[in-house]
Amino acid sequence: MYINWRDCLEIIFFASLFYYLTLWLKKDKTKNLLPYFYGYCLITFCAYMLELTTVTSLLFLFTPAAVMLFILMHQDTLQRNIVALKHITVKPVSAIRMFAPCPRGNIGSFSV
Repeated sequence: MYINWRDCLEIIFFASLFYYLTLWLKKDKTKNLLPYFYGYCLITFCAYMLELTTVTSLLFLFTPAAVMLFILMHQDTLQRNIVALKHITVKPVSAIRMFAPCPRGNIGSFSV
């Protein structure tokens, strides 16, 4: 069994995804979901190692619902982050004025 560069790339991808998800869950001080996430991962890993196929398949099938529950519980934090992003991405005034039509109403003329 050989490990090639694609396997290493997949391991790095999923490890970084797992790491940043745990950092995000750890940030929220009001609803600490990190122990629940670790518990879900531990139960899934134990069920897989003990070859409990029904439990493992149920946990893997339930993963999207668990992610949706995490998102619903972090809904306030996500909304605050989205509102903060809207305030950051404002167009500069000079770019808006450059393409605004002239008040005279001439077609094809732009104010500078």
